[in-house]
Amino acid sequence: MINIDEIDKRILRLMQSDATLPIREVAERAGISQAPCWRRINALKESGVIMRQVAVLDRHLLGFDLTAFVRVKLSELTQAKLEEFEVSAINLPEVQELQLISTENAYRLRVVVPSIAAYENFFRNKLGRLPYVEDVAAAFVVSEPKYAMELPI
Repeated sequence: MINIDEIDKRILRLMQSDATLPIREVAERAGISQAPCWRRINALKESGVIMRQVAVLDRHLLGFDLTAFVRVKLSELTQAKLEEFEVSAINLPEVQELQLISTENAYRLRVVVPSIAAYENFFRNKLGRLPYVEDVAAAFVVSEPKYAMELPI
């Protein structure tokens, strides 16, 4: 964990809500001048706290209307097999998140696709063909009252 102060937290909150804000505006809202603000942002980037700056897209406007949380159990749980599965799953663009869940000895994937038919295609032609996949169970999102990407700092 890295040591950050209240000014860094203000900067991070501002950047989480809108990473396109000019340094001048971030500095003003954070209560510091531009040069120290720029140095702090660069230090946060160099330390890895700010991993990257991206645009958050509206998936529905782009036609990705179905989200599935998929549990994948593998037939073998050796380190080499886990790594091989992870490399394969990471390379599937439909997979938005990939986590190894300790209590289930399984992976949890968040998958985004246009439709149920697209999910079936993804399952049959991609996910089901990954190495060591033994069991797959999917739960489909019906409603999404909250979707946040901002950390509560």
